[in-house]
Amino acid sequence: MFKRIRHTAVFWKALGGEPNKFKVSIVQNEQQLSEAKELHAAVFLAKGYVSEADLTSDGKHIGLTEDPYQTHSQYFIVERNHGDTTKVVASARLILSDERLGHRSFQTYEHQELLPKYRQLIERELPSSLAEVSGLVKDRSENTIVTLLLYRAMWQYSLVTGHRYWLMSCDDRLYKRLKLLFGNTLVEAGKRKFFKGHTVVPVILDVPYSVHRLLRVARINPLKRRLQISLVRFFLAGVDQSVLSDDQKRQLKRHKVVTRIGTE
Repeated sequence: MFKRIRHTAVFWKALGGEPNKFKVSIVQNEQQLSEAKELHAAVFLAKGYVSEADLTSDGKHIGLTEDPYQTHSQYFIVERNHGDTTKVVASARLILSDERLGHRSFQTYEHQELLPKYRQLIERELPSSLAEVSGLVKDRSENTIVTLLLYRAMWQYSLVTGHRYWLMSCDDRLYKRLKLLFGNTLVEAGKRKFFKGHTVVPVILDVPYSVHRLLRVARINPLKRRLQISLVRFFLAGVDQSVLSDDQKRQLKRHKVVTRIGTE
């Protein structure tokens, strides 16, 4: 119970942050891509997940031998505004399917010991309907708000793109926090193991159904209700209406969430 309260407190603190000071972008140019990869490499090197030998010759990025997934990934960044300048303070990516690799496009499928039923679940899906959350890093001085901003951007991107499932190999503490968000739409899909310096939990998220889970707001517990409504307003703010059912649109209107009509 204490751990659950502690993880809930993380969300309260993050949602009370300063999201207006940040800009979240889907990476679309070489400069943004280079900055995202540079932060990824710096954080992974500092944490001991990679060594200097795993980096490119200029020491800025992780090499393709250690990280072949970057060739078929969509990157996302969070920039903090500093007057007239901005700095990338967090980044993450969705590993997408590569036609040549099929299901082997995904790190979790390739390297984690998945339970047979979840490996079969993945294999029944077209690779193009899957995506894997990977390489989420942030500047040490930033709080959890930047992580939530990245998850929101990636999650809304997957809703619009039509991804059926997310795969993740996530840190145990992160898994517990995501479980508070997504409940039974997020399942532990295999054996935990020590991987690149920390305990990793292989998980699968049912992306479309996770919308229903977020909208299930508590009726009795007022504190829990307040937090859940805050999370609904945060995660679904600006979402494309085309991915929502009529009932979901009505619920968002009731919770005073502004959505977007049509795709950009």
